[in-house]
Amino acid sequence: MFEALASVDNRVLECVLECSSSRFFSSQSVAYRSLEASLDGGALERLKAIIIFSNLDKFAGSPSCRCRMLRLFALASALLCSADEDLRPKYARVEGEVETLWQRPTTEPKGIFFIAHGCQHQATDVFDEVAEDGWKFESCAASNYGKCLGLPEEGILRRYALKRGYVVMAVSGGSGVRSCWYGQRDVTKVGAAVRHIRKVEKLSENLPLLALGASSGGAFVGLLPGVDASVGLGKLQCIVPEIMDVDSSINDAVPTLFVHMPRDERTASFVADSVADLTSRGVRVKELRVEPRPLTPAFLQSCLAETDATKLVTALQDHSVLDSKGFLLSDARGREWVPAALEALPNSLDSFKPDASCLAELMNVAWAKHEFSAQYAKEIFDFCEDEGAQEPVFAEMQDAPADEGSWKTRFGNMEVFEFGAASHPLAIALPGANPSLIREFDPIATRLAKEGYHVLLPHVHANQKTRPGKVSEKDLEGLLQDLLRKSGREEIAVLLGKSWGGGMASSLAGSDVLKVQKLVLVAPAHAEPSSWPTSLPVAVFWAEDDAVVPLPTSPSLRTRVQLFHTEPTGGHRVLSSYVEPIASFVRASAATEVDAKGVPKKSGKVDTARESRAEKILALIAAFVTMGACLVFVQRRKTAAQIKRSRPQKIGGALEQLSNLDVQKLQLVPYHGIHCPPSKMVEAEVTKVRSDSARSPQFGEGWEEMPDGSVYVDTQLMGRGLLTARTVVHSRT
Repeated sequence: MFEALASVDNRVLECVLECSSSRFFSSQSVAYRSLEASLDGGALERLKAIIIFSNLDKFAGSPSCRCRMLRLFALASALLCSADEDLRPKYARVEGEVETLWQRPTTEPKGIFFIAHGCQHQATDVFDEVAEDGWKFESCAASNYGKCLGLPEEGILRRYALKRGYVVMAVSGGSGVRSCWYGQRDVTKVGAAVRHIRKVEKLSENLPLLALGASSGGAFVGLLPGVDASVGLGKLQCIVPEIMDVDSSINDAVPTLFVHMPRDERTASFVADSVADLTSRGVRVKELRVEPRPLTPAFLQSCLAETDATKLVTALQDHSVLDSKGFLLSDARGREWVPAALEALPNSLDSFKPDASCLAELMNVAWAKHEFSAQYAKEIFDFCEDEGAQEPVFAEMQDAPADEGSWKTRFGNMEVFEFGAASHPLAIALPGANPSLIREFDPIATRLAKEGYHVLLPHVHANQKTRPGKVSEKDLEGLLQDLLRKSGREEIAVLLGKSWGGGMASSLAGSDVLKVQKLVLVAPAHAEPSSWPTSLPVAVFWAEDDAVVPLPTSPSLRTRVQLFHTEPTGGHRVLSSYVEPIASFVRASAATEVDAKGVPKKSGKVDTARESRAEKILALIAAFVTMGACLVFVQRRKTAAQIKRSRPQKIGGALEQLSNLDVQKLQLVPYHGIHCPPSKMVEAEVTKVRSDSARSPQFGEGWEEMPDGSVYVDTQLMGRGLLTARTVVHSRT
């Protein structure tokens, strides 16, 4: 770019430097800072003459020298303008349809950084419509969405990638606007976009590609390791799936960094499986966890001025949206923060809309369950650039060394956390499938140790052969038998388990070799009372808002156990409020039944009044579902033409839009390893979607009319105990 300037006669440059006053050349000037960031040392030295000569009226040199300098100044100005435009974001519709945006760094590019958006988003979310210096990205208006949102987390990551020397690119996947990715169908589109950028920017084919995607985009970048070289991606140096697991079976060598939010326990469990599989096959892998963050004025300044950020935090506290430490009390997607925002910021230009608002994204990041995050920007590039590193995944992902906390088992050395004296009766607690919550039972173990128990928490995640999802029921029984033998005991006085561990504990409760005396289950993944010995005392604990393993409504489990303790809130966790009831339960004699607080009851009968009320409520709900199904059926013929004539808009929680569907068939497509067979209860499934979307409009992902006349519905039924699925509702043709 600066070849023409470099060829200018050095005598001219010397003339400028000799005849001009150096006071016009200042390291504090805007011009100098811009040049310093854009040019190498040689080019910068040559252009010093232009900066020095920026004030011609004070020049006292000869007319001939002045003339030469004027020509040089004109040439340099043109080159600088060209350089400035070259560093701005660019837009293209590759092959006429693939919406592609990219931006090159100020330095020589060292690679391409591809960002894949999530559902209900598009490539323009990554770029600002108006730059900090006032430059307007005119192509935003002609984009699929009609504007560039420049969302805060995407913007932070884009700017950091540019700083690290990467060309940043984004492609609008799926339909091209507010859409999920269409899997393999979009791979060729991204390949075309990468080839186009390499050609336009004159990038070497050897420059690596780094790919990051969030949610649907995370699943999409997980497909790239299996892509054929003919697609044109070039060297795929690493993939970074955010808040999503991947199909690890197709990745034999590409380093993978998972960035996820442990609060989304279901995804965390799937990520753990992916990490374990990739590790076992020798692929370099690591995971980073994004935890909830307090809402402070400093955190909100990505979207607001300091004064407005302070006002909003105060309003959120006044509306009881935050706890005493500044953390959100409920999921930001529940929109409980919006009234406070409207009150504190009445003149705000922020729309507060889900998936299209700066503040909405920051609120989701603060809650930390399912959102794009730039928190680990530096760590992402450090991981991807360090090709030769063999770093640990997480401490719990490594086989435990043979030390004082390691027990020898048939599966090798096993890390076991111990509480209480070894001479006391044995209690064993099995964790859930989430490796980030392996110490959940610590408070209960500490309390049981005071009650006179020797408590063992086997670290099943630390051994590849005993990880949840990998170990069989028989092998787990053998592991517990090894712990039993080494403890010098003949029976397990108390067997505890949560989620996956609860399901396993339930299945092993009748084992002849383990001789379980009492069973404590916390939100078990499955529990079959018929398999339990009739004399076995059982206590069950559950939170009513558990979205991972929902609270069962059937009275059969409740009437079988001695203690069924529930809490109104708490999610899928081992809560501190469970500690004392469990201690009371294990303290009571085997023949004694206890109440909801674990206190022994005088009568052995279980109060079924609550169950009767629940059954009546369920019957009423079933009646409403049936009535809703009939309404949907009646609307079928009346609305077929309407669906064909116009593309339905976002669900937005409107019951009318859902009831106006012309339903012929509903199919749940397999989604990330979960098989959802086609449903015969079409109307009932639609009613589920209706009730959830009506309660929380942000869960309704939107409609999209497909070429075959069907209507594509992406609905994430998050937090309601319903599987996240892609739902395809076909209209009558």
